[in-house]
Amino acid sequence: HTHYRGSKQLDDASISFEAGRFLDTIGFVSFPTRSSLLAMEGNTTESAFQGMFLDPNYESLGNILQMTDFSTPKGKELSEFIRKTQEKMGLLEEIGCAPREYILEVPIDDESSVFGLYRDQ
Repeated sequence: HTHYRGSKQLDDASISFEAGRFLDTIGFVSFPTRSSLLAMEGNTTESAFQGMFLDPNYESLGNILQMTDFSTPKGKELSEFIRKTQEKMGLLEEIGCAPREYILEVPIDDESSVFGLYRDQ
């Protein structure tokens, strides 16, 4: 369990598949049935396992599922409750904007490193 986004053929009968971390990826894997594995020529599983990495956003999921609206009455109600709560707490007021994007997974000396920003500021 490494939170690595990737897959690796380990041997003729197994594949390792990790979908990432922090819900930045949805991993989908289809597994062959025993009978389809036995019927395969050459006894290799490389083409029998199908894996796909999906970005968890409306556009990506909508394309895969062929849907444009994921709304439900309860979901709309919850979204409105969250928006009203944000408004009451003053969280909708923009008080600043970073001049650029900062990233966690880069070396600290990289100009886009959030840790480098913290260190230097």
